[in-house]
Amino acid sequence: MVLGVLGIINAKDNEYNNTYALYGNDIETKNTRSVDLRMDDSLSLIFHLDIRLKQNSKGALIPSYSSSSLSGFISGFEWEYKYVDIDENTDGTFSYEANGLLYWKLFGIKFYTQNKDFKGTFELQEY
Repeated sequence: MVLGVLGIINAKDNEYNNTYALYGNDIETKNTRSVDLRMDDSLSLIFHLDIRLKQNSKGALIPSYSSSSLSGFISGFEWEYKYVDIDENTDGTFSYEANGLLYWKLFGIKFYTQNKDFKGTFELQEY
């Protein structure tokens, strides 16, 4: 019981920003699209990736902003989102490669750091 109380006392909000501005961030437009992806969906942890794309003057969608979060049974874990690379494929879909660090914590103390890499593709849905 004492160990559980110590864990609760040492619990804090996530200290990482978990956002990443991309090369299209400085495009001035109101035409934006966004997508929410699940990069990995295990029994206890779900890694989310949110991507915002802006339309440039030629009508192409350029990735401008991304953020990542962790959900599920996250007690004892912290997610630090580091990087994402998004490319448009020839068939109109997009591919991504994302990277971050998953910290394993016990009683508020980091005892293991796991590098996590994710790759996948997504398609923008019309609405």
